[in-house]
Amino acid sequence: MTAINVQTVLFYMLLGASRTASKWLPMIPDGSHQVIAVGTNLVLTCIYQYRDEYDANFSNIWWTLPDYVEKNPLGDLHTRLSKTFYRNETHSTSTIVLLRVRHTDTGFYGCEQNSWNKKKIQQYVYVYNDNSFDSKSSFLTFMDPYEAAYLAQQGVSLHVPCKPTHPSLNISVIRTSQFTANGIVSMDLKKESGKYQEDLLSESNSNWLLKAERGLTLTNPKVGDAGKYGCIGTMNNITDEKYFDIYVKGMEVVRVGEMEDPAEGTNATVICRMFTETEFSSPPEWSYRINNTGQMRIINETNPPEGIQIKTQRWSKEACISGCREFTYFESRLDLLDIKENSETAFQCSSFIDQQSVSKIIMFTLKGTSYDRKPEIITVIAISVTIILLMFFVVGIGMKLYFDKKNAKEEIARRLGGNPNGINPDLPIEYQIEFLPYDKRWEFPRHRLTLGIQLGTGCFGRVVKAEAIGLKDSKETVKTVAVKMTKSLSDVVAMDALISELKILIYLGSHLNVVNLLGACTKDIAKGELLVIVEYCRFGNLQSYLINHRNQFITQLDEFGNMKSGIDAEHPNISEHLDLTVNGEGRAVQQQANTLSTRDLISWAFQIARGMEYLTSKKVLHGDLAARNVLLADDGVVKVADFGMARKMYYSDYYEKKGQGLLPVKWMAIESLTDNIFSSQSDVWSYGVLLWELFSLGKLPYPGRNAKFELIKVLQNGYRMEKPDNAPNFFYEMMTDCWKLEPNERPTFVQLQQMIGNYMEPLTAADYLDVGVPHQLCNDDRSSSQMSTMPNEESDPQFEKEDEMTQL
Repeated sequence: MTAINVQTVLFYMLLGASRTASKWLPMIPDGSHQVIAVGTNLVLTCIYQYRDEYDANFSNIWWTLPDYVEKNPLGDLHTRLSKTFYRNETHSTSTIVLLRVRHTDTGFYGCEQNSWNKKKIQQYVYVYNDNSFDSKSSFLTFMDPYEAAYLAQQGVSLHVPCKPTHPSLNISVIRTSQFTANGIVSMDLKKESGKYQEDLLSESNSNWLLKAERGLTLTNPKVGDAGKYGCIGTMNNITDEKYFDIYVKGMEVVRVGEMEDPAEGTNATVICRMFTETEFSSPPEWSYRINNTGQMRIINETNPPEGIQIKTQRWSKEACISGCREFTYFESRLDLLDIKENSETAFQCSSFIDQQSVSKIIMFTLKGTSYDRKPEIITVIAISVTIILLMFFVVGIGMKLYFDKKNAKEEIARRLGGNPNGINPDLPIEYQIEFLPYDKRWEFPRHRLTLGIQLGTGCFGRVVKAEAIGLKDSKETVKTVAVKMTKSLSDVVAMDALISELKILIYLGSHLNVVNLLGACTKDIAKGELLVIVEYCRFGNLQSYLINHRNQFITQLDEFGNMKSGIDAEHPNISEHLDLTVNGEGRAVQQQANTLSTRDLISWAFQIARGMEYLTSKKVLHGDLAARNVLLADDGVVKVADFGMARKMYYSDYYEKKGQGLLPVKWMAIESLTDNIFSSQSDVWSYGVLLWELFSLGKLPYPGRNAKFELIKVLQNGYRMEKPDNAPNFFYEMMTDCWKLEPNERPTFVQLQQMIGNYMEPLTAADYLDVGVPHQLCNDDRSSSQMSTMPNEESDPQFEKEDEMTQL
């Protein structure tokens, strides 16, 4: 085995246990869902592998069942369900058997174990009647088959648990009748080839949604939505139908007919609908706003003002929803006859719902109304001249905006297009970003990307958490991702930088220790919107993580600054602690008391060196390597981020303003500070500072030294930071090697990786797990489509890049 392969395996040995941790509680059969036939037996088994002696003595396994299975009104669960539990020295096994399953047993089945690092796993089970000749086949199930009516609050989403018992089942929703003040009015439904044409789920502006595991959802329900509905399931030319009533408690006020404002001399109609419990109900009451005072005046329904007619109807119906009681539907119709210029145009409907006062206001204006205006001739002339001048001004501004937008669109298209023929393989890629093309195979449909909470922000750019549906090469239908975008849609400088990062991400391909590109949305780039979709690392950046977990740090050094022997058995690494969540600000939050050990820091240092060696091999300089720009993902994997973005456009305490750029002074090599020279060896200097951050658990480098000129002076005089308390002697020697004055005397990232690998060898166990293979295969596949004009991928750590500090 070659030396580099040995180091690769050593890294994955540290990572292997955490990878298998996700499989320490498998369910058999595995998979996110399964389909079984009605009348058969459901058998599920969970196996938990002990992690320590405490687990072996105290861990147990619990099962969770669908709500209806546990609350079945037949009460026969104790006769159909059996559980077994077995324990030995290495693992516990629990099996449940549910006899003679019914379609109502469809739902989530899960198991969990109760040790300090709780694990959970669940599977969705469809119970399906596969007898296609049975006319009584049940394809649909309700959470409560005996519940046929649902009560919603106006504007609050209503869930109807009509769920399919097979993933291939086609579901539609129809409305068979409407509840009105005149009673129940049947809808005119049309059927073609056995299918209803009025499917509410397929309408473009439908407020009905379907999720197989949860059922139907009526969003933003209104009083007018009350009525009888059908949930129709069809498969293999067999149809199953479930019918239910929906009542919507509340009040709505609408205008009948044309949505345009009425003209003088015409009629208009306003309707107030209300649904509430009869016991606490009272008919709605109309008021109008007095035009000259703005006050509301109640309308006497039996003696209304001239030009107003009111007719109120009511209909009562008993409904059994969590108990039977009577409800009343009110519909009050207000007709405005022969509307005049001085007619009232603001009306309020008021009543009591659940003993609470409720009111709705509707307003409109009259069109085509003539007023007796007699302005003086001078005023007319002044207004006319002003309008003409304003028109010239608006036309001029409009022409300028049009040509500016046209030029910007052409320029953006040119920057995205690139020129592959202009790429020089002997130069660093950052010199040639404008030549890199945008590969349209990375384009992702904007409508399948749902943006969520903000994870981070700077002066010009921000990163948000998002969900992408149907992402290419993803095993998940809905994948959590991170999306980079500019803060301002009109910021050309920020847009240029984001385009550059997108091109570099495409050029780089995939690597385990680099934040990888997943897609991009460029269709609206001319409008200032560019979305770059990258991997989401839920534990945030290393600097914040180290600071937040200082109190849980466990040193594995002896009194001489060397690693203790037998540390694997003493303290697991942080990658084994998976009980973390992310709060609204994107920060990792502990659910259990996690530990952070010296071995974790060593593993991260090795991974970062691997990621940087990959960037160097692709002739990409980082320029801003620091703990804040390294992200922590699942299973203890760290990923280098923000590469190719040395010209950071945000300002913070870490950066010093210089011209139009911002410099990360405390992480920059001496030659970068004095002569503006950037190379892979200046990134090595920054790596040494990053190591200091790691082993100081997130402290700011060069404490007490903030001025740039002071820092340059002490560095030129030979000053270097002292060894952090938690750093092994070996790593402090590596830091000082990275901080040598002459760039050529510093180790390369290939050498750094080998040095750490050799140091790690006696600290590791004998189990191997090469989890990097998928990334390598993905990268090989993508690299096969790279252009022949791209720079070669051989490592050239000595290439240098000179640039003006104002461009950084």
